[in-house]
Amino acid sequence: NCIVDGIVYSFGSFLQTLMLHFSVDEGTMTLAGSLLSGVYMCVGPIVSALANKYGCRTVTIAGSFVAATAFTVSTLAPNYYTFLLFYGVCGGLGFGMIYLPAVVFVGYYFEAKRSLATGIAVCGSGFGAFIFPPLSTYLLENLSSWKSANLVLACIILSCIIFGGKLRKFQSKKRL
Repeated sequence: NCIVDGIVYSFGSFLQTLMLHFSVDEGTMTLAGSLLSGVYMCVGPIVSALANKYGCRTVTIAGSFVAATAFTVSTLAPNYYTFLLFYGVCGGLGFGMIYLPAVVFVGYYFEAKRSLATGIAVCGSGFGAFIFPPLSTYLLENLSSWKSANLVLACIILSCIIFGGKLRKFQSKKRL
């Protein structure tokens, strides 16, 4: 949750740079950030079906690959519309595949304190929204281009593979 929402909410750090790169106005460029956010929220029904069929672990790991690949390929976009497709749509799909299983999985482990556990889990969203915008600004100021900064974010997204690998089905131990 920290990584997904942190990156989604740090899009504003990239706005001016992307507007200049793609020669579009602010309203047009913000569509990319809106697509990223909107798609990752709207794919919930599709991702839940995938999680039911393949498991939260597999879907999260696949989503990490999809999102990291989308961010990487978006740096090669020759025009604004290609950027929208990869960054907004494909990146959003990958983020949805990471986000939903991370929230749903908490319910597998907690019954009596499920609401508290879910509340703690989604606190990662707020933490990410707090730390990623300054991190993105730092990357933009200290790396050669927005493309390099985006590649660093793609590497951070890949770390979700490790977190996804930690999602293991709860095995209740029966008493004899």
